[in-house]
Amino acid sequence: MGADISVANSMLTIAGARQCMPNEEAITYYTQERLHGPLRRGMVLPEGIGKSNITACFDNGLPEIALKVGAAGTPQHIDIEIRNGK
Repeated sequence: MGADISVANSMLTIAGARQCMPNEEAITYYTQERLHGPLRRGMVLPEGIGKSNITACFDNGLPEIALKVGAAGTPQHIDIEIRNGK
């Protein structure tokens, strides 16, 4: 899958890579955004959000991250659950 979600100092960071679908290259497009390459997004979290308050999953290829208010902790890796085989 190649995605990584982490939290440190009230900053949630999502990193991964987008890849083109192999079948899409056979189609001729008038215009198309590049759908491949690395990506990294970050957002500042409210106080009190720590690893134990964050869950992450992929459902049909779409990421879902849920946050619950709680005590902040030290930086830790967030496990990602895969649903529906994508």
